Amino acid sequence: MRSKIMATLLFSIILGTVCLFGEDYKVSIKQLPTTEANKTLITELATVTGNKVEISVAPPPRSVLAIESKLVDIELPNLGAKDPAKVQELKFDLSTTSYYSLAFVLYTNKDKALSLKDLLKTSKDLKIETDGSLINVLGITASASASAEASMKKVDSGAIDACVYSQTTGDAALKSAGVKNVKRQLFDNFEQFFAIQKGTKGGAIDKMITEGLAKLKASGRFEAIMGEIVKASKYSDWQP
Repeated sequence: MRSKIMATLLFSIILGTVCLFGEDYKVSIKQLPTTEANKTLITELATVTGNKVEISVAPPPRSVLAIESKLVDIELPNLGAKDPAKVQELKFDLSTTSYYSLAFVLYTNKDKALSLKDLLKTSKDLKIETDGSLINVLGITASASASAEASMKKVDSGAIDACVYSQTTGDAALKSAGVKNVKRQLFDNFEQFFAIQKGTKGGAIDKMITEGLAKLKASGRFEAIMGEIVKASKYSDWQP
């Protein structure tokens, strides 16, 4: 009986040690206006699930390359393409759970009538720019932009027909560029996911994300960290 008690205590100590230290995951976060909030979110998500994270921040294309090359375990934020075939083509998996919906805006020249319907039909014949990491996600033919602000200036001058950016990134660039000949309209809403290494969906990291988000939402911490961003991510119909 004594030996059984000792064995049980030893097992409990070992289990407690594992839970205490957890895993240490490498994370890459895209360099965006939401970077600091995402850093806080992934840090607290790991903490409430008994894990730790080592975070690096990089421009979007380089951040995506990090998860594609398996240099990191998690990358965020990442859009979920509407086309299932496009999702399958990705060199990484998307987490089972998304964490908020983000409005994307179509920016066009006010003097050139271009509706969203026209854009979707004829994008291959138009000059459209977007972030290089989004080219295969948005469902249109587009080229990589040097920067959101540079694209806004090109739209304003008529050098390109349009650009597509998330509302948070695009509107900040639009205001910074100080241009007035640009029209805004909703392009689409996309769910934001965590990117994880290819073949790991349903595994330990995916479960940590799902469980961690649930705990943060239940405690109110998710709202405290992401509330303003979630609110700002809903499409706002205004013009410069």
